[in-house]
Amino acid sequence: MAAGNPLATVLDALVLTIEAEAPGILCSILLLDPTGKRITLGAGPSLPADYNAAIEGVEIGPNVGSCGTAAYFNKTVIVEDIETDPLWADFKHLAAEASLRACWSHPIRGPGDLVLGTFAIYHRQVSAPTTDDIAFIEGAAELAAIAITRRRMETELASSEARARRALQIERETARDLTTFFDVSLDMLCIRDRNLRFVKVNRAWESVLGYSVEELEGASMLPLVHPDDVGATQGHMEKIQAVDQVSGFVNRYRHRDGSYRHLEWRAQRVGDLVFGVARDVTERLAFEAEMNAAKQAAEAANDAKSDFLANMSHEIRTPLNGVIGVIDALGRTELAPAQREMVGLVESSARTLERLVSDILDVSKIEAGRLEIEHRVFDLGKECESLVELHQVRAQEKSLSFHAEFGPKARGEFHGDSTRIKQILQPPFQRHQVHRSRRGRAADRRDRVGGRIGRPRRGGVRDPRHRHGVRRGLQRDAVPALQPGGHHHHPPVRRHRPGPGHLQGAGGNDGRRNRGGIRAGPGQRVPRPAAVAAGACARSL
Repeated sequence: MAAGNPLATVLDALVLTIEAEAPGILCSILLLDPTGKRITLGAGPSLPADYNAAIEGVEIGPNVGSCGTAAYFNKTVIVEDIETDPLWADFKHLAAEASLRACWSHPIRGPGDLVLGTFAIYHRQVSAPTTDDIAFIEGAAELAAIAITRRRMETELASSEARARRALQIERETARDLTTFFDVSLDMLCIRDRNLRFVKVNRAWESVLGYSVEELEGASMLPLVHPDDVGATQGHMEKIQAVDQVSGFVNRYRHRDGSYRHLEWRAQRVGDLVFGVARDVTERLAFEAEMNAAKQAAEAANDAKSDFLANMSHEIRTPLNGVIGVIDALGRTELAPAQREMVGLVESSARTLERLVSDILDVSKIEAGRLEIEHRVFDLGKECESLVELHQVRAQEKSLSFHAEFGPKARGEFHGDSTRIKQILQPPFQRHQVHRSRRGRAADRRDRVGGRIGRPRRGGVRDPRHRHGVRRGLQRDAVPALQPGGHHHHPPVRRHRPGPGHLQGAGGNDGRRNRGGIRAGPGQRVPRPAAVAAGACARSL
């Protein structure tokens, strides 16, 4: 045992020594497995190998031979005749094959009377033990217990030492990893004691404040704090003694060059030490201050713009109201039918302009997304006819007449905003056919296809909620295509610039058709199709 041999070698030597003292006996030592419920071979050099293998792993119990029963009851079991003893009923054939007739077994006990295994003496003939034999087997069991206990203690000690070495190694590796992480962190990490002195800081302090780690460790924190922030800093340091944690506190620390940096703190107290993390937020605070100043400047500029537009609104409405008043007064005089029609057009346009000025100059509502859409009953056909009539005067000056057709679905009373609809339909007339063409005839056909412009009143009023006053659904082939000198036409509309070429007038056929289905007289420029502009407006819905 002193040589540090394996337990199996020690037990074999013990068994052979005991067998040598009493010739004619065969001895074995069985051990309990870690569960304490099964036996395993410890030593049995003189027993047949087949017998040792057969009893390996047998579960102990009240009728499991001499050894299994002795381990189960923790007492000595004497079987004088294996052939007739009921404890061996299930194992007597194994004993017969090994020529074994008697077996005396005694439990091997460790500290606390814990059963470690059994020591057994076999005889090849029926045999009963004497008092000396009982003392002999008990002494042998004690020697086995000493050997087993000592070896297990050595094994446990070796395991404990190995665990201790492993734990020490893990601790060193952890300390190394933490130190590495501590040093590579971009945040300013520190540990301070109750006296507000740095116990440990990382390299980030040197890069942010310019002081070396050696200068800071052991030094007091307060001399680095801005004089105006000392009171608040001390307050938070005292607070952490009660709440154990502080976060979001910002103070200023002096840089080596005399400037100050704003640091945002998060700290946690553990015992007498406080672990803190600081982050340099100087640039962030400066940026926030710049953004706040820019916001205030933008708000001031916006207020100035609103004041300017309010003044302009007054300046524009004043003469416009005068124009509306004069037109109203003129309409009350005796006028020829054509003159009255012209006055009506001017009055309608002036009132539309008045409302548009109110909407455009009411910037606050527009910016807030609260531009109100009027919901009233109107005749779609009449509104469109008034728009066409408005431009016929200028068209006639250039020898261009308008012929507008409205399908049955584009007539009748609707619920919506007629002014917004006229805004959508007006740009094609303003930008293209009127100011570019000089003579010819324009055909314009409109109908409601696929969607709804509001909803017919007689079918039940359904208020459209779109910001332009109409609902989606105008199809590309529902917008006008102008054909000076011809009838209305509805080809697929494409955006394009007018191309060069000889163009046909109202009464001739010597020109070529340009893309978009437009004809004009010789030498005339082809306007961009009104369908393109109107289609763009319709698609914007």
